[in-house]
Amino acid sequence: MAELAGGRDKLRQQLLDAIDNKEYQWALQLSDQVLRLNPKDKKAMDARIEALTRLGEAQTNPNARHYYLMSARELRDDIRFTPIAAGSDAMLRALPMSVIMNALATNLHAEKVLDVERRVGITFTDTGEQWTIWLRRGVAEVVPRLMDDLEIHVRVDSLLWKKMLGKVVSPVVALAKMDFEKGGRIGMSRFLLLFKPEKAAPEPTPLADIGE
Repeated sequence: MAELAGGRDKLRQQLLDAIDNKEYQWALQLSDQVLRLNPKDKKAMDARIEALTRLGEAQTNPNARHYYLMSARELRDDIRFTPIAAGSDAMLRALPMSVIMNALATNLHAEKVLDVERRVGITFTDTGEQWTIWLRRGVAEVVPRLMDDLEIHVRVDSLLWKKMLGKVVSPVVALAKMDFEKGGRIGMSRFLLLFKPEKAAPEPTPLADIGE
């Protein structure tokens, strides 16, 4: 982008000119490029804050207004937010197992099990609940009971299971604490690999893209 503008200085000047001309959306986009080249450029940062503030003040939608103005404040006042803490044990225990199991089913790597039929039974030792995860032709069906012809039957504490699926506890640690009525840890480990892990949080939308 700097080369297209004729150099870094000209790119930076385009940003400052956009502010002077009240072209705030264009200024916001240009500030992305200038600050990537030099994050410590105070004039460029001030221009970005000015663009965010003016765009926020012009919004009629409360969510858009808040987003722009809060983004400006974060830069101006150097605000840092701490991550949201992981759910407490009490909160996880209160989460219905049906929610957990249905979420697991929707994360199946379907293309890996198009020709697979497998039944894995789970008994939760603390609640007495029993579930079967039934893989068949690319589909994972969860059944709130133990079915016949199980390939694996595992006994596990429900909180440990929830923590494993929520990536609070690693599968290696969780598997070591499971008791197997049928099958074993290696088979269970391979079974779990058929399900996608939770996706990481998406990258935030670049501020320059807002409003386009």
